[in-house]
Amino acid sequence: MAGELLEDRVKKLEKALDSLAEVPKQLTGLGQRVERIEVRTERIEGRVTNVESQISQLRSDMRVGFSAASREVCGTRDGILEVIDSSSKATQKLYDEGREEMRRQFGEVKGEIAQTRADMRVLHEDLVSRIALINKQ
Repeated sequence: MAGELLEDRVKKLEKALDSLAEVPKQLTGLGQRVERIEVRTERIEGRVTNVESQISQLRSDMRVGFSAASREVCGTRDGILEVIDSSSKATQKLYDEGREEMRRQFGEVKGEIAQTRADMRVLHEDLVSRIALINKQ
């Protein structure tokens, strides 16, 4: 019985040693993967450095562009105010002319309404007299 236990233990140790024999192959594979990762990391670092440089250049360009735009906006402020003022005056003139035209036309319409009312009154009186004449007959 002790012999069987010893045999089982030996077999287990042999299996364990067999599985340990694979470790160097696995470590070699891991080493290769680490080397590839290092190469990729170096490429990424190069790209990041390039992007940092581009961002720095972009910030500089944007600063210059915003400064120029700010100067341009400040320079055209007076021109914009003049346009707004002249537009406001032109709008007020059109508004005043429109009101005058409306008043004139309202006066004309008012006169025409009065004339129509007088004509309707005459026609009404004529109709009433005709109806009265028909009723007498």
